Amino acid sequence: MRIYSNYSNSEVASIKKEADEINMSLSGFQKYCVELYVKSDPAMRKNTIPIFNLKKILTQSLLDIKPGTTFIVSSLFKPEVWSNLSRSEKRILADDLTKYVDSHPEFIVVKRIRGTIKQYKKI
Repeated sequence: MRIYSNYSNSEVASIKKEADEINMSLSGFQKYCVELYVKSDPAMRKNTIPIFNLKKILTQSLLDIKPGTTFIVSSLFKPEVWSNLSRSEKRILADDLTKYVDSHPEFIVVKRIRGTIKQYKKI
């Protein structure tokens, strides 16, 4: 299903600036923001960490991994952080991990687990 929105030029500029800061498309950023709003009830959503900070945690975790270590995206976060993320946030982080690994030769994909989860290794 598609939902359409109209924005003024100044609104688009503001939205684009924010989306660019966290390396997201405009439509992806819009969806992320709407989901944050819809799921803002604490009973529905426990994550309070902005996606920008989650991406920083991901990158720092990758830098801290010792050579020879195998891992999956969820293991780069504390269990209480990962379990409170939305499906959308997890997908964003998994996609960012794939992009990072593709551009850093010290990481390889070892195998796929359960069809969609990739296992990586720092060599």
